[in-house]
Amino acid sequence: MMEVPGKKGLKYIPQSSWPNGFHKDLTYAQALEIQRSYNDSEVIKREASAQAIKARLKTAERFESAYLPEDVKAAYHATYLSHLEGKALSNAQSLWKEVQRVVVAINMPPERWCLNPQVVYKALADLGKSPDWCKRVFAALNLYGALYGLERKGFVGVKKLPNTWHVKIADAFHDAEKGEKSGKLTLEALEELKKKLSPEHWRWVNASFWFGLRPEEVDLLLGPPVIERRDMWKVENEALTIYQPKLRGLRWPDRYKHIPFSCPEQPAALSLLKQGAKRPGPRVLEHFPQGVRLYGGRHGFTSYWDAKGVDIRTISRWLGHRYLMTTEKYYRDLGLVHKAGGG
Repeated sequence: MMEVPGKKGLKYIPQSSWPNGFHKDLTYAQALEIQRSYNDSEVIKREASAQAIKARLKTAERFESAYLPEDVKAAYHATYLSHLEGKALSNAQSLWKEVQRVVVAINMPPERWCLNPQVVYKALADLGKSPDWCKRVFAALNLYGALYGLERKGFVGVKKLPNTWHVKIADAFHDAEKGEKSGKLTLEALEELKKKLSPEHWRWVNASFWFGLRPEEVDLLLGPPVIERRDMWKVENEALTIYQPKLRGLRWPDRYKHIPFSCPEQPAALSLLKQGAKRPGPRVLEHFPQGVRLYGGRHGFTSYWDAKGVDIRTISRWLGHRYLMTTEKYYRDLGLVHKAGGG
């Protein structure tokens, strides 16, 4: 038997299991050194194996399901992929992978999807992707179902996404977003971005800056003001009132914030959104100042009004924070606000 230190004291290893290099005449120190070397080499081998598996899965991802038969997959490829090339092919392949993920998640015959649309909508929300991307996946999913139905029992397309599920998908996308803390976007940087971004992307950033909105709140402004008889946003009495998806754990009336127009740039920003706007993606963010992400406009809004002398309690209400300490904790730490107002 060989005696070596383990996590819970000494560990005894029978001679038949000794690693190469061990023999009974070794001193304890020599045995320990060989064991450490052996452990290090094993760790390196496991890490290399894990990386190889990860790389292989990334380049050749496969999805197994009874509802992904080879003949239908081949038909989808021949119909929607085979004639494409370059970037268009790459985008279509990414979309096809998402469709397969959703088919696996739904786990029922496509001819039954129309009878269980909530299952389909939930599978889309579980992707944690942007609402625009999920719309594309949904459309491609119906195309796949139609191909499936040609050879089998037939297929009736799933009705378009209800507005309530648009909100749920946006909520899921917000929850799935993970990224480093954003620096603030200054007014000067906002004007500079106007030269670098497309008009649609710049209008989105501009609205974020002038109203201090979270990304998912700016996205709401691009949609209808009322969904399923509930207000998403409205402009009334020189102010913007908007629903806050992040606060969906609260009673519905408590999920709104009220931002009065305090400068002419605010109503102008809303007017520009009517011309069309789009949330910046990762490639567009490369044009932002270093360290600035999608929350940069919100942070810039905070700093801008603090510099104008607006009381921090007022800024906190405009941001939609329920408690003043939230504003102080997150924004003072970032150097965006400097002093609490009196009273």
